[in-house]
Amino acid sequence: MQGSVDILHHCPVCHGNMAYCFNGEILTKYAISYFCCNNCGLIQTEKPFWLDEAYSEAIADLDVGLVNRNIRLSKVMRWIICNWFDSKSTFLDYAGGYGFFVRLMRNYGIDFHRYDKYCPNIFAKHFECTHLDRNHHYELVTAFEVFEHLFEPVEEIKGVFDVTDSILFSTEFIPEGIEKINDWRYFSPETGQHLTFYTLKSLKILAERLSVNYYYDNSGNGEALHLFTKRNLSGFSFYPQVENRSFMNRLWAFLRGSPVNSKKITVHYPKSLEEKDYKYIKSLIVKK
Repeated sequence: MQGSVDILHHCPVCHGNMAYCFNGEILTKYAISYFCCNNCGLIQTEKPFWLDEAYSEAIADLDVGLVNRNIRLSKVMRWIICNWFDSKSTFLDYAGGYGFFVRLMRNYGIDFHRYDKYCPNIFAKHFECTHLDRNHHYELVTAFEVFEHLFEPVEEIKGVFDVTDSILFSTEFIPEGIEKINDWRYFSPETGQHLTFYTLKSLKILAERLSVNYYYDNSGNGEALHLFTKRNLSGFSFYPQVENRSFMNRLWAFLRGSPVNSKKITVHYPKSLEEKDYKYIKSLIVKK
């Protein structure tokens, strides 16, 4: 990356120097600078002065993948939760938007609630968390497409860890060869909402600062999933592990006395909460 060596601020994750890397036009009107950390590679905008305008509508018009993303992630999360967490506990979707993901998870039988300071709750009404209460512990908090919105990620994520031991989130890694704003659509300058962009090194350092274990999806499935957790989840994976060995490899394993097939995982999914939620919401309406 070419540009001035002027320093705007220190990296919010590793405290390295942030050097100018390129310009961009935010909200199609404001010329701003982007800066890159000389140590961990994190990229960030200058200090945002445009957020009130950017969040005049919490969900950007360009987020045309919202519905498909939530349907896809709900299926992934159902498997993860039922394999690695207590599916009978309570869960929270942080910055949960319209509540579509929460509704899907409740229909899968998992007691999810929604927290969002900026967006109206359309699909998960009556299952709302209005503030993070340290006395209420969630088994897991999800935060999909949230980390790139955080200008001071350490402090905000610390606040989430006040109510959970584990945060599962999605955000894309900065690809190689980024030299200008148009090289990567994830910068999304038209919306003005994406501020901070991460490398693998920066997320590893962030996990160290938070004193948590870090697991990330390197399966190539394209979801860009990450898990920060205070727990030690030996063997954790984001997707079922499917063995695909050739006949000769399986024969050699048999001759060595090794298992020919990996142990089949039986997943017990909970019963949908749809009917229970219907009766609960109906009782609230009748009481009015």
